[in-house]
Amino acid sequence: MHLQWISQINRRLFSGSYRSIRTKLLFCFLIVTLIPLLSLGALSYYQSTKIINSQFGKYGENAVAQLEQQTSSSLNRMKQMSETIYSYLLDPAHADLGNQAPTSYNDIIEKNDFEALLKSLRTDLTAGIYIITPSGYYYGENNLDVVKLSKTPEWKINPTSYKGIYWLGFYKQNHAMSSSDDSNLPVLGLAVPIHHSSGTQNGSTILVEENAQELLHMFKLFEMDTKSHLTIKASNGKVVYESASAFMKKDSDIIWNRTLAVNQWTIEARLPAKAFYLSSGIIRSNTIVVAVISCLLAFGIAYLFSSKFTARIRTLKDSMQKVSFGKLDTRVPIEGSDELGSLI
Repeated sequence: MHLQWISQINRRLFSGSYRSIRTKLLFCFLIVTLIPLLSLGALSYYQSTKIINSQFGKYGENAVAQLEQQTSSSLNRMKQMSETIYSYLLDPAHADLGNQAPTSYNDIIEKNDFEALLKSLRTDLTAGIYIITPSGYYYGENNLDVVKLSKTPEWKINPTSYKGIYWLGFYKQNHAMSSSDDSNLPVLGLAVPIHHSSGTQNGSTILVEENAQELLHMFKLFEMDTKSHLTIKASNGKVVYESASAFMKKDSDIIWNRTLAVNQWTIEARLPAKAFYLSSGIIRSNTIVVAVISCLLAFGIAYLFSSKFTARIRTLKDSMQKVSFGKLDTRVPIEGSDELGSLI
């Protein structure tokens, strides 16, 4: 079927209705010009999109790896603080630390030494370090309202019987004694219940909070830069962080993910396939525009060349026709020194 169609075109072009030399020249010139041009354009598009998609994919993976590194750094720092405090409280030498306000001189000395340790553990990013006892008394900076803290959603879901490290996630620090002192500072919280039956702090909880502004700002920059939807989930499926923008998951989405070794949180970034291949679409559009312009330019050049060439043949034909009619004084101007000029 295809061979018949090609054969039919060939007959029409070279022996059928398209017998004009001008048409043949124009057609041949376009074929010789456009086939390499379009082939080169298609190859350039394929190679460009392949490289760009690969580079963008690697950029997304590296960006998520950076988020993992920064988040792990904060989590490890908080975990090390809690482990240091836990080890201190398990030491029998510090058994004078009670669940109530100190009443003796030795109790006050022990309290001051312990709070000096808490201060030494602080960094520029530390938002608060507290040890909250079952009675409601706490050690740490004198700016904590335990009642307000107990009403914090992230704190309320903290199981009292939990053993080990419990990550509270991201929340606003609104548990100061005075409402005017509430900073609404976004923090990352860690709660570590103390289970030591023979210790005075049995049943207490270590609370470590770190300023999360810089970390959350990094999340926002990642979302704006890659146009992706970011989600961080705990190992139990709890959503720790999620981009504010609405997002509909699709099977075609491009996914970058990482798992934090310190607590098994999963960082997942989803990018719609349309957004991922947007650069490829732009390249394709530009390639098509350039191809169309090149085709028009090639057609124009071919038209001018074939017109100039066939005009001399048409002049010769008209002159010979006049001679055949008896006008023997007809003269044909010689234009050029090529083969056609020599013929004339």
